[in-house]
Amino acid sequence: MSSSTDSPGPLPPTLFSIYRTYKRETSTVIRWLTSFDKTADNSKDDENPILRELTVRQIADRARKAARMGTRPPKDIEAAFKMVIVNRSRLTKHYESSTTLAEAYRLLFPKLKRNKENAKGIPKEQPSLSSKNSTNSFETLAELIEIEEEFDVPAFELWREDETIPNVKPSAIKEDAIGDFMAQQAWMMESQAIIETTKSIWKSFVTGDLTLSAAGWLTNMAQHFVRCTDYPMDLTFSKALFCDYKTGGTLRSGVTLEELGTSDFGKIATDSSFVELSHGCGMNWPFALLGPFLETKQLPDLPEEKPRRFETYFRSASEEQVAKESFVQSVTDWVAYNPSEPIVGDISNDVPLSDTRKEVATICENHYSHDRILHTSLVKSASRHPLYEVDEPQLCPFELDDSERFFDSKHIQRVLDVSLLWELKRKGVNPATIVTAHMLLESGRSFVHEFEKIGKTPLNCRIIVLRRANEVLNAINDLNRGRAFQGLTVKLLETLNDKLHVFISDKTFDLYSQSPWVAGSQMSDISDLSLFIGLEILSEGDCLGAVIHLYNMLQQILNEYAEIPILEHLKTLFRSNIFACNQEPRRTFGNTFELFRGGAKTYKDPKTDIRIIYQDKRRKASRREEEIISKFSLARISLAAHESYFNAYALRIEFMDRLGVDPKVLRRCVKTRSKDVFDNYPPSDLVQRAREILRSEYDGTLALTRLNCFAVLRLCQDILLGIAARFKALGTAAWPLEPPPEISKLELFDIKEVNIQNGLYCIYLTMRCVDGGWDGGIDGSLKNQFSLKQIKDAMLDLPPVVVMRDVVAEVCESKNVEDFLWKIV
Repeated sequence: MSSSTDSPGPLPPTLFSIYRTYKRETSTVIRWLTSFDKTADNSKDDENPILRELTVRQIADRARKAARMGTRPPKDIEAAFKMVIVNRSRLTKHYESSTTLAEAYRLLFPKLKRNKENAKGIPKEQPSLSSKNSTNSFETLAELIEIEEEFDVPAFELWREDETIPNVKPSAIKEDAIGDFMAQQAWMMESQAIIETTKSIWKSFVTGDLTLSAAGWLTNMAQHFVRCTDYPMDLTFSKALFCDYKTGGTLRSGVTLEELGTSDFGKIATDSSFVELSHGCGMNWPFALLGPFLETKQLPDLPEEKPRRFETYFRSASEEQVAKESFVQSVTDWVAYNPSEPIVGDISNDVPLSDTRKEVATICENHYSHDRILHTSLVKSASRHPLYEVDEPQLCPFELDDSERFFDSKHIQRVLDVSLLWELKRKGVNPATIVTAHMLLESGRSFVHEFEKIGKTPLNCRIIVLRRANEVLNAINDLNRGRAFQGLTVKLLETLNDKLHVFISDKTFDLYSQSPWVAGSQMSDISDLSLFIGLEILSEGDCLGAVIHLYNMLQQILNEYAEIPILEHLKTLFRSNIFACNQEPRRTFGNTFELFRGGAKTYKDPKTDIRIIYQDKRRKASRREEEIISKFSLARISLAAHESYFNAYALRIEFMDRLGVDPKVLRRCVKTRSKDVFDNYPPSDLVQRAREILRSEYDGTLALTRLNCFAVLRLCQDILLGIAARFKALGTAAWPLEPPPEISKLELFDIKEVNIQNGLYCIYLTMRCVDGGWDGGIDGSLKNQFSLKQIKDAMLDLPPVVVMRDVVAEVCESKNVEDFLWKIV
């Protein structure tokens, strides 16, 4: 079976997904089998609730009873049972339980014997699978199912669209030791895959393949997935190589050289990939470190240090490799010289170890002492974060801080966005906390080692994000210089300005604040908030829309009108937000502009038959218009920033569709929950898919995620003010001698004051003048007298058009597209 995620086969591609599919379909089968209990005696439903946990023998017994009834189970139950058989064959070769499952399956779904006289199938007797000669029949059955033509579909294809998900604990096989062990292994492998994915993200940042804000966004997304990923509630590591003991963990009693060899301990533990959960004490010593802090909230005992460069906290890549090899050799030598002891039960911190056992415990403690110091420093710094004292939010995006509460906050970030902070605010340690702590440490380590690999000094991410904050502040100051804005715009700009000043006032330069993920998360939040506010204020006075409509009109009516790069890119970027039906108008420019501004009332001129759209001040805004924050709002644009700013990385269906999630899975997510996507798409795979989306959003000449909206608004206002100033200077001489009939009073053409509104007014009047000539002149008599080229030539000399053309050219002269992009991303 193919393991490609692009074209999923009948089996999920990873152990994590195999296990989840196995558990899901097991629950489906057991729910159907136990439904007969309810049917048998409806009067005792309350006294005898349906059993939700069955042993494999109980499954076989109920299958036998169902088979005696002579009714073949529904197709979806057969599909689910096939999934149970095949996925379990991938999980284990433990035939004692597996053959019993196979027996239950063959009782329910016997092969049909057909002949020419009887077209209907007659169940053929099947031999008992419990005989001595059929000990391998489970594996054989699994292989037969897997090669069936009808089985060659993904797991989710077999799930019913209308299935009602019961609001109860999922059914499961009771006393399924193998299933429990595989649950632990599946969770562990996927957790290591997420950490490894995080490492690759920061390596890509070092090589320039990702921006700092994109890398921070992706790691925040991975952090959210770790929080949402189910882990076995009875998670134990009795079968792992290492176990808990004091501060560093120790080797599990009974481990032999053969077991070390079988697990490839010597090869895997020295690999550059992260395998500390499965082949080290990565689940042990962090518990010992974080447990006391989360219970007592007392800061770890660590001497205060002077600020120093981030890379000096870490060992070099070669030193790390030597440390790993030394650890593996020491553990292997100890096992070779100390035959396994027949110790019953797990090691307890209260039970003294023998001298020989203390040796291996010391080996583990010494090996992890360096990482323990780093983690202690990270925990201590994170617990001093200003948001640490803020009330703990919930993960559900609908219960997250609303926009008003966030705007009242003085900080640039929410609690959920800060690396490791939400985990440290909780009571007690859970596996998700351990994984997140490893993500924070390993992202920094891979960042340092990748710079070492390319022979460059590591960037200081803390300084980079502070520079971005100052860049945004400078853009706000430039926009505010000599300008007055509407009340909402003023509030938005003041909010962003205040938050950024609070952010840059923090002069901390410790291990935590300089960590690439911490800085990347801050950069991502600054990018999100500045983009959100920037897009909101682009609606200020309809400045952007007016300039783009004007630019389009000049392109349509003037021969060989030279493109202006920045306006051309803005027109392309915001086409769907500015032009009705996403099409640039080729005529009736005034009407299209009025539609953009909210016009809804139509007037028909009796002489020219021209229909004119204008705004009706008495019209009440529709409910849809009231819900829209602005014409360019981030809420209306499908960007990754929407998922982080509005949903705290709880992905919407629209974004999961961009990730390539199958529509059938998405439909189930609407009925159940988003984390059901993990049944078919492991979290680490979704992060990799999101990585391609983030990369594409930052590519391009004028990528929206890199757009300095404040500079764009300043440009548009400069154009409008320039137009108003020019028309004021020219007076009525700037207009045609014979104005269109719908604007007959000459005093309307006399501009007394230079402001944005008068600039918009001049554009509006010019468009009406052009529309009059374009549609056939004042009385319509020119329609049949002149060609389109002749009318265009006449437009060249139309005074207001000449003024507009010259002002736009002067303001945009020497303006490059790069001037409207953030320099630091």
